[in-house]
Amino acid sequence: MKGQQWQPALSLLSQIFKTKLEPTVISYSAVISACGNGRQWQRALSLLREIREGKLEPTIISYSAGINACWKGKHWQQALSLLVKVFEVKVEPDYKFHEAAIAGCEKDGAWQHALWLFCRLVQARMEPTVAARSATLRAMVEGTSGGKPLEGDC
Repeated sequence: MKGQQWQPALSLLSQIFKTKLEPTVISYSAVISACGNGRQWQRALSLLREIREGKLEPTIISYSAGINACWKGKHWQQALSLLVKVFEVKVEPDYKFHEAAIAGCEKDGAWQHALWLFCRLVQARMEPTVAARSATLRAMVEGTSGGKPLEGDC
């Protein structure tokens, strides 16, 4: 049932526009999350683009919902692209964001990205959780060997 909530969520967002109200970034983020739960990663990314092209500024919650939608849809490269975007636009991610992002990198075998994120977590003086440490180590062990670390590693 949870995965089916994206359609009513999109309908509610549409109603907001029809009544000439302005949706908030919270409204958009909730719909992006619902789309992710429904494996509608393309719709989620489209909504995230709408936020960025409109008057609103996406929050870490908006980006996290978009990244999770991509991961749930098994579109790792799009998730990693959004991940990089978060740092480009200088949105301040918290430790939960890092933890979730590292877990996604682990699933994709993207050990370089997992290590990079772990280093960012440490450099931001956030205490890595056991889950973040474990996911980073698993990504490094299970990842493709021979890959070069990303620029700016710690």
